[in-house]
Amino acid sequence: MAILGLLSREFPSASLEAHLDVIAATGTASVQFDLESAVGHTFPLELSEAAAQTVKGGFLNRQLFRARII
Repeated sequence: MAILGLLSREFPSASLEAHLDVIAATGTASVQFDLESAVGHTFPLELSEAAAQTVKGGFLNRQLFRARII
């Protein structure tokens, strides 16, 4: 069975929280997530543990469990 997935870049928002809220409102269960919406760069040179936990928590709180971080 196929699962509908979304590219997070298609939902630009002012903050990570707003970004994830919009994605969650679509009802999707699969997201290809671009780190730009969380840290400002698709491929940051470093990603702090705090930033990673913020993204993870945002996904868990919105039940977006199938995520691929890019």
